[in-house]
Amino acid sequence: MNIDFIISVIAIVSYIVGIVIVASIPQRTKRLNTKIGSCLLPLERSSSKLYIIAIICCFIVIALLRFRSFSIFVTVILDITCLLGLNLSVKEILYRRAGGVYENALITQGDLFYRENIIAIPVLNYDKTTETEEYAYKNTLKIVTDKGGETWIGFANAQEKEATLKIVKAWF
Repeated sequence: MNIDFIISVIAIVSYIVGIVIVASIPQRTKRLNTKIGSCLLPLERSSSKLYIIAIICCFIVIALLRFRSFSIFVTVILDITCLLGLNLSVKEILYRRAGGVYENALITQGDLFYRENIIAIPVLNYDKTTETEEYAYKNTLKIVTDKGGETWIGFANAQEKEATLKIVKAWF
């Protein structure tokens, strides 16, 4: 087989997989909504324009790879990298659209934490010596998960954090 033919097949397969990833957004949204349950508290949802641009850039990079002469190994690695970027961008779009506290999960700033994975919410007792430090902790929440360890979650304001904290503490 000709190397150019193999690289063309790789390009076609990459485009097909990329289109399938993007086309899976409605199905992934439906599956996510089924797993997380109903929304108890909607949180501020951020824009996903940057991730849409990332999706477009991944498809452009896949196209641009055809104008360069790389080895098959490098071509495959670069195409896989673009496909992983597509997958991560789609995942971020889904999670940022769904920000909130749900029956079975907490989704904020593109992060998903399932109820059963949260094992602790440490109480913060910091000696706040300046207003800057006090403000920094007013909108953040520290949680401990069994898979990810300690994680800091940021909120749009202190009221959002307190409302979330009340719901999440009731899970224990």
